[in-house]
Amino acid sequence: MAAPPALVWTWIHRIAAESDGLVGRGGRADWERGPFVIAITGKNALVHYPLTAHRRDTVLALLRPFHGGSASLVAEVSLGHDWAPVTRLTFDRDLPGVGRAVVVKTRRVDGAGHGGPAHLRREEAALRLAAPTGVTARLVASDHAAGVVVTTDLEDWPTLESVLLGADADAATPPHAVRIVDFEGAIFGHLGFDLSFLHFPFPTYSAHWATLPDSVVIEADRAYRRELAKGMPGDILERLDQALAVGAAAALAVRVQRLPLLAAPGPDPRTRWRRRAQLVQQIRVFTRLAESAATLPRMADWYTRLADAMSARWPDATTPPPATFPAFRSARHR
Repeated sequence: MAAPPALVWTWIHRIAAESDGLVGRGGRADWERGPFVIAITGKNALVHYPLTAHRRDTVLALLRPFHGGSASLVAEVSLGHDWAPVTRLTFDRDLPGVGRAVVVKTRRVDGAGHGGPAHLRREEAALRLAAPTGVTARLVASDHAAGVVVTTDLEDWPTLESVLLGADADAATPPHAVRIVDFEGAIFGHLGFDLSFLHFPFPTYSAHWATLPDSVVIEADRAYRRELAKGMPGDILERLDQALAVGAAAALAVRVQRLPLLAAPGPDPRTRWRRRAQLVQQIRVFTRLAESAATLPRMADWYTRLADAMSARWPDATTPPPATFPAFRSARHR
């Protein structure tokens, strides 16, 4: 039943033709510059670039104008992990206009395909753009040659993951208290691709996969459209449903390449179930969006038959239906 990955990818390249060019110019080069091929290759060129003594000295030199040599470093705590290092540096006194602590992001800037400066430039540009909102850290300093960006410290907040998983009893915060971090992946992307992440939701997240209630998805979609309407031409907004279906197809094209894993022996039964159920659920999301937008009919038909075949082979892929994140479950169901 499953088409070869090459065929699926060929279809994705043809989405532009079916959708009247909503994915840019529609050429192969446009897609190769997007976020999708990066995810497919599985290469992470930013790994293992910690805050070494040399890079720490660079950061301290960048901060010297703020304190004139009067502050001393008293603590260094890792906030990230080996794949994407982030470090909090705490001083013995406040740095004027900055605070007592800063956060340092380090990215690799040497070796083949390192990509570090581009990631750091995106981080800086996004922080500057978002500064008026008050929901991000403030850019303090950077050094592309050393591969470091220094920001103010937002202190410790519950993460979105901890809120959704109900792992923190104090994690429920009012909307005005939200803080946003990590902008290195910020690009001039595709508005439909971005919006599709609210509908799946989070198609690349697998560790504790769950879904959102329909009411939450609907309201998130409405909020996204309201913001777009403030600055987007009307003729684009009129075609947003089509763009959303195209974006969902692009996201699904990455996920469907996991088909060989579905029949392979997995580390445990739950992981094997999650892989099957998550892909079927994501297919259903795409086909719903494509049908609503009256677009990509051939692709939607193929995906529908694929999901039906998967459900017939593995009934547990659809029964019982996927659960919502714990934060949306009633107390008696937790």
